[in-house]
Amino acid sequence: MATDSTHLPGEMSVETDSDMAASGSDFGSVQLAAATDAPIPVNIPRGQQIVVIPVKPGQTIELPTDSPDGLLAKLGADGNLAIVIDGRTIILQGYVAANEKSPITIVTNDGDVVDIVEVLAGTLPDLDIQTAAGPAAAGAQGAAGGDGEGSGIFVPFAAGPLLGGLDAVGVLDPTLLQYKLIDDERVEFVREEEEETPPNPPTIDFFPNDPLVKDGKAVVSDEGLPGGNKDSSPAGDDTDDAVASGTFVVSDPDVGDTLTVTLLTDGLPTTFNGQPVTWILSPDGHTLTGQTAGSDAIVIKISTVDGFLYNYSVELKKPFNHSDPLSEDEFNFSLGVKVTDSTGLSDTAHLAIQIEDDIPENNEATISKTVFEDGLATGLSTGIGGGATTAVFTA
Repeated sequence: MATDSTHLPGEMSVETDSDMAASGSDFGSVQLAAATDAPIPVNIPRGQQIVVIPVKPGQTIELPTDSPDGLLAKLGADGNLAIVIDGRTIILQGYVAANEKSPITIVTNDGDVVDIVEVLAGTLPDLDIQTAAGPAAAGAQGAAGGDGEGSGIFVPFAAGPLLGGLDAVGVLDPTLLQYKLIDDERVEFVREEEEETPPNPPTIDFFPNDPLVKDGKAVVSDEGLPGGNKDSSPAGDDTDDAVASGTFVVSDPDVGDTLTVTLLTDGLPTTFNGQPVTWILSPDGHTLTGQTAGSDAIVIKISTVDGFLYNYSVELKKPFNHSDPLSEDEFNFSLGVKVTDSTGLSDTAHLAIQIEDDIPENNEATISKTVFEDGLATGLSTGIGGGATTAVFTA
């Protein structure tokens, strides 16, 4: 009779026509452990579910896994240790007797030691794990009288009473097995996302009727101050008043929103009339005062008419004398005006302020006057005003 052997490292072999491997179609092989100090690797033939390894005292058994996580184990009444790895069962035949003589070490293929006591403690005792080195002698999991020997197939849920009265229906015929036991039909739901409302910031405009012109302008002159000399011919001057006023409009597309309008202090001049200027903004942001030498030099105010229409005024308080007293020129700066809604959105416009510094013009006037040469030092008095001459004076 021919002998078919399975050879393993350390010259381990078992003849498949021997009594050791004779009785179970579930067995892939029986591996004999050689007497060697090297770890005995466990090889599970492809497609097989159970492998039996007779062990000897003091051996190191190397399991085909790189981690002890997920291992299951059970000691049978016959002293065999069954270890389940990824659904396959490794039966260490004679484990208890061999381990008592000299401890058996079980490691992963990475060399990590497996604490078999911990694995046994963490394995549910009801799991049907085959420990005998032969076909199952006991009934299905959970059946009365079971001694731990079973079909070799373990399941996490027991049949029968543990499932609320469901009875085991036996092993399915292979033709009844399907690749897809769970219907994972998917239903797609279309979620319509709400469109984001575009921001609606408020607006501020000094010329709402002209979309090309947003900012305003105010012109004042020191000629309008008390004691100022106004030109008799104001050609070329924009104004001879010390006060300028006007209106601007704020609006908001959100009906009922609260708007806040304030003057800004950014970019204001630091000197005025040749002196350092201090700018003071009122708590409500509606009055801005420029002071020099401790007194007001210019005051700018805004006030609401109906919540959307605002008035503004610029009043010059002191003469604005430029460095060249013989020339007429202007001093210009810009003042920001900001509107903010309740959500923090805002808009800004600017009021350009121009201060004119003018000097009086000498208007020519011709005066004719008759004089008599009698009054001259060398003249002779005629007594009748004869010899009159005309002198022309220009003022």
